Amino acid sequence: MNTVTSAATPQRTRSTTPPLATVVKALALLDSLADATEPVRVSSLARAMGTSRAEIHRQLVTLEAAGWMEQLPDGAYRLTLRPAHLGHAALRQAGIGERTAPLLERAARQAGEVVSIAVLDTDTARVVQRADPGRSLHATLLLGDRLSLTSSASGRLLAALCPQDVVGPLRERGVALPDDDAVGLINGTRWATSTDDDEDGIAALAVPLCRHGDEVVAALSVHGPRERITTADALAVLRPPLARSSSCSGSTPTVRSVCTAEHTAFPAPHPVFAALLSPSQSFSAFLGPSRLPAHPRLPSPSGAPGPPAACQRIPRRTGPYRGMPVHTRSGPRMNAPLSTAGPGGSPGPADSPVSAVPAAGPDSAATAAPTGPVGRTPDRLLRPERLALLPPTRLSASRALVNRMIAQRWRVELLEFAVDAEARGRARYRVRTPGGPLDFVAFSFRPRLEGRTSRIVGTDWDMTGALFDGTADERDLAHTERELPKLYEGRATAHTLVWCRSNRSLRLFEHVVSSLAEGRQPDARRLWDVGYLMRNTGLDGNGTFGTRSFAALPDNHPLAAPLHAQMLAAYLMREFAADLVDHLARHRNPAAPALAPGLRRRLGLGNASALGLVFFANNHPRLVDRWLALRERALAQALHARRGAPHLAAVRALIERTARFHEQDPTVYDRFEAPDALVRSLHRALTSLDALPRPDDADALPRLWALWNAELDERAVEALAGVLIDSVPDLTDPLVERQRVDETLIGEPRQTTGALLEHLDDAYRWALDVDLTAPGALRHIWYKSRAAEEPRRGPREEVAEGLDWQLNVPRSVQALHRDLKAADPCETTGAFCVRHPEHRDTVVRVQGLADCALHSPHMNIADDAFVPATLVRFLNSAVHGLDKTADSAGRNVLGLLFHGAPTRHTVHTHDRDGCDDGDGSSDSSNSSDWTLPVRPAFPDAPASGPATITAAEATAHEAPAVETSPAEVCPAAHTEEDE
Repeated sequence: MNTVTSAATPQRTRSTTPPLATVVKALALLDSLADATEPVRVSSLARAMGTSRAEIHRQLVTLEAAGWMEQLPDGAYRLTLRPAHLGHAALRQAGIGERTAPLLERAARQAGEVVSIAVLDTDTARVVQRADPGRSLHATLLLGDRLSLTSSASGRLLAALCPQDVVGPLRERGVALPDDDAVGLINGTRWATSTDDDEDGIAALAVPLCRHGDEVVAALSVHGPRERITTADALAVLRPPLARSSSCSGSTPTVRSVCTAEHTAFPAPHPVFAALLSPSQSFSAFLGPSRLPAHPRLPSPSGAPGPPAACQRIPRRTGPYRGMPVHTRSGPRMNAPLSTAGPGGSPGPADSPVSAVPAAGPDSAATAAPTGPVGRTPDRLLRPERLALLPPTRLSASRALVNRMIAQRWRVELLEFAVDAEARGRARYRVRTPGGPLDFVAFSFRPRLEGRTSRIVGTDWDMTGALFDGTADERDLAHTERELPKLYEGRATAHTLVWCRSNRSLRLFEHVVSSLAEGRQPDARRLWDVGYLMRNTGLDGNGTFGTRSFAALPDNHPLAAPLHAQMLAAYLMREFAADLVDHLARHRNPAAPALAPGLRRRLGLGNASALGLVFFANNHPRLVDRWLALRERALAQALHARRGAPHLAAVRALIERTARFHEQDPTVYDRFEAPDALVRSLHRALTSLDALPRPDDADALPRLWALWNAELDERAVEALAGVLIDSVPDLTDPLVERQRVDETLIGEPRQTTGALLEHLDDAYRWALDVDLTAPGALRHIWYKSRAAEEPRRGPREEVAEGLDWQLNVPRSVQALHRDLKAADPCETTGAFCVRHPEHRDTVVRVQGLADCALHSPHMNIADDAFVPATLVRFLNSAVHGLDKTADSAGRNVLGLLFHGAPTRHTVHTHDRDGCDDGDGSSDSSNSSDWTLPVRPAFPDAPASGPATITAAEATAHEAPAVETSPAEVCPAAHTEEDE
């Protein structure tokens, strides 16, 4: 087992006696078990240690006999609590006394960030004491975490300031250490910062803790979001340096701000350092011979209190925060980080260790340079009404997919279109990607109204389809044609990714076919008002009906990102609908023209979603958290891109396009506000941009953002946030690669009820403050329909026999909170759940999400006042990427997918050709941006220059691709009143 080594260890002569190889191997085995996150089997240990199972088994039997581990009934092994007792003794002997606790807590409160103490522990720095800042959003740094010696602030400082008798053996063993330049700089300044190697958004600064003169025994550090620790000016202008102490003996170490390739220039003064470097506080007072405070946690075998049990996920990672939680989508508790790429293709972090939204005060002055997005706290952002305002961006699934298709030159080939004049037959497409082909088959049917519904449980559809991972042969096609109509009773092939279904628009489909058959283009006004030829009625994948689990897709799969498989199927349904109207028109008139490319591109795929998405949000908290956290990071990146006037010009162009798009929106809205007010607000934003003083300064955009927050309403602010995110595609698009996340929630049964109660009081204050005794607070239940098992919501008095299967976070958390207050604070949550099995799911959810801040919308879904459509719109608009999202009856949300997207004919050339229809309406600032299409002109429409095009101009030729033949779920439609 690792032992704690500090710089205070006396120098000694290295022994020439060779170590006992068997003992070294047994201790290495203990190290491997300590890094595991769950009981481990012999075979897994043998692979990890690179030795035989027989040898591992002998070592395990020996360690079990000595009381260091135990074998479970299923044959797996885990550590006993004896190593915890040894670790506690090591901390006590290292001299890290209990007097550090109140001082760390005071410093953390003043700094508003996590403060920790770390010591050398063989080849890493280990956190032996820490304090939280008292705020729910902070860096996730846990007791016992191991930090890299080359990139963490504490590790770099200890590696640089430790004596040679400690560092020398590390170097001989090949342990990575800071280079000589870094060591020289740290020795000169007596402080160190974390490097930017992981680009994980966390900054840390460490100073030495000394005893007996210049004897460094530990590192004291502060950790927090880089946006909160640095300011916009800090990276550009060095502030006057703080005084540098000549010694740490009995005095306070101080910091000098130095700008080098490896150091972040921290501004001075800063409240973080004011808390750490108070002249009245000597760091030597931190140290003492006493043991660590007796936290009410699990006792060790000897009865002495052990270290606090952390509410954490235990997987380790490399980089400056090796001990931070990491979540992969490949399976629960994986040790390897995600394969991601940051801007410019450089490797990015697997997961940000900070569970925070970069924020500045909501009242920031317009002239200030905010360190992050203004006022974007979870309490504000996670209100369903605020989430409903988030617009589609380049991070939205449908838009991200099309952007990937454009960037990687995906080609969509039509292999077969064998459909008769009654629309009966099939069509086959092949999508050629850099990662291999993907086949799609569409089965077309003669429309009939019997059994036809836009709900997901219909029995007859105008088309059904399937997306395959790889190519599909005739057996696959025959199997799919037979099984897909059975729906819930059918089973897909092993390499089927998605099953899908759609119906024609009764308002537009026949009009387009008839118009083309008569030799003319359809009515542009009617086309723009409806917006689609077919409406999606169901996209099923990720194991549904036997489809392939997306977790089985490798990280480099072309559809690896969440929801991209469903979105590709939706895109191909949209393309099939346009091909079908051309094909049916030619059946009626062989000389019929094709639908004009400009009009075809403006047609999307209709979609309607309802109550199922509320359950999706509740059932996928990690996905919601990851997506929102990446969106907030994208906004922070855009704000601090520091690209001067050209960036402001690009932002201005996007605001103009956004305003025009909403101004031309013909959609009729019910509960959701019509876009008129938004358009006025966007024009105000343009006025503010044009009047901005010093627009060439590096802080121009942050100043403008603060001004917008002060002057505009929430809807306009979120629309402008979307504009900023889309204004830097080179920074935003790589974040899509990081959307995959392991959604497994794993509890920590060793955590005490006292610690869990504290966490609830902090992180779930919003849920505890919900008044469940108020009239109507618990009126509604959520149940499944008897006929189709669709989600329903209704008053309890009207569904007397309904089984309430809602996940109501406030109700569950309040019930858990009541029983935790009555429990012994030293009792483990495992024992608590044995006594209260009704709380097990809530405990696991709370513990499994302890490192997340944006996982659960702040809503009481049983309340009379809750409007389901707000949350449905958030997922449809912001996550899926639908445009023109309108509500119906407060529970359904209708909209368009791929509105303005390049067609299959031109997607592989779109970034070269842009959106130009020959009318000058393309966005020259970013020719690959296909979103926010302009309205085609129609006779009585007001002229607006290049913003509109005529139907005749829209017929500009689009060269088709060569065709080889002549011939979890995105919940979908529930109602469409006119269809």
